[in-house]
Amino acid sequence: MRAVVQRVTSARIEVDGKTVSEIGHGLLVLVGLLDSDTDVDSEFICRKILNMRLFQNEKTGKPWDQNVMQKNYEVLLVSQFTLYGVLKGNKPDFHVAMPPQLAKPFYESLVQRVRKAYKPDAVKDGVFGAMMQVHLVNDGPVTMNLDSRKVSTPESGTQDDSLKIFPAKTAVQNQKTTVSQKVPQAKLSLGVGHVGARIGVRHRNSIFPPCTWILPRGACHSTCAMLKSLA
Repeated sequence: MRAVVQRVTSARIEVDGKTVSEIGHGLLVLVGLLDSDTDVDSEFICRKILNMRLFQNEKTGKPWDQNVMQKNYEVLLVSQFTLYGVLKGNKPDFHVAMPPQLAKPFYESLVQRVRKAYKPDAVKDGVFGAMMQVHLVNDGPVTMNLDSRKVSTPESGTQDDSLKIFPAKTAVQNQKTTVSQKVPQAKLSLGVGHVGARIGVRHRNSIFPPCTWILPRGACHSTCAMLKSLA
């Protein structure tokens, strides 16, 4: 699940020239659903929307100190499947987005989740599947992108794809060293480059093909140790 979160002084949704939802100070959130999203993704996005510290503390003057709930502001959610669009040549393709018949109840459950976690009258939404006109005044501007499949690490603040399996063709470029180790029942190979590592595992008794992970550099050694212990 993806969400584009914008800090606004006001926002409204129009359908057929009529205003269907509007908020004052708060967050306008565009939400895109992946076809494989589950309640875990929904919970992550809900938690982040409500807890992101995008607002200034008026008492202390400290910026990036309070979330939308602490400010008693509003949230406007808008379904936008184009967040999962990819270009094939110059034409957008949306095949990885959740199909409308599944997306509608799933999106509605997200809206209810946010309302339950905050307060119902402070959370508004648009009209699912309608042609909407979104009007907003971005305050800052401040815009943040969330992706439930790419979690930021506290240490670096960068996206950590260590749990994501990539195709083997995305091997790290400019490899500097290669280490191969024999473990009791598996062959473990590690190629370390300037941006991370490529780890491959082949089990001699496995009915499955070898698997490959592309990991950030900091995760290399701990992952190798884990694989050796499981082999």
